[in-house]
Amino acid sequence: ELFAIADMDEAPLAGPIFARVAHQHPGLEASRLIHEAVRHIINEMVTDLVSETKRRIEAAQPQSADAVRMLGKPLVAFSDAMEGHNRALKRFLFQHMYRHERVNRMTERARVVVATLFALYHDQPALLPGEWRGLTDGRDEAGAMRVIADYIAGMTDRYALQEHARLTGEPLPASI
Repeated sequence: ELFAIADMDEAPLAGPIFARVAHQHPGLEASRLIHEAVRHIINEMVTDLVSETKRRIEAAQPQSADAVRMLGKPLVAFSDAMEGHNRALKRFLFQHMYRHERVNRMTERARVVVATLFALYHDQPALLPGEWRGLTDGRDEAGAMRVIADYIAGMTDRYALQEHARLTGEPLPASI
């Protein structure tokens, strides 16, 4: 819900696909429309990738991996038209989703949670589960920090937020 389906009209590949799916299935609920349109977008992109790759293989007729490396350009790629659509879609998503204020707030919150967990585990290794705490034993500072980083990297978002709440006493955010 960072942008409306109607906003997709300005995206070259996605806009026509959303319009086509909506036309083929009038009254389709929004979540189903999104699911179907995304499925069609992926299908068109994969189909283009396979077709363009076949075309490039036929044109180059490489006989070895070295021959592929010597081509000077990728053998597996989108057609020029689909590459343009892909760039336009990425621009749209950066503008409407990846740089959205709500996403930026969530990203900042995640950064704080990870940094806080790292500092807590580093300052108080006894907070780590036994098997992870044992992995820090006998390691130099960098080695112990690597273990802590690996432990945090393996956490799900929900678990990291729960651990942060448990260790800091701060309540969990309303939406996780």
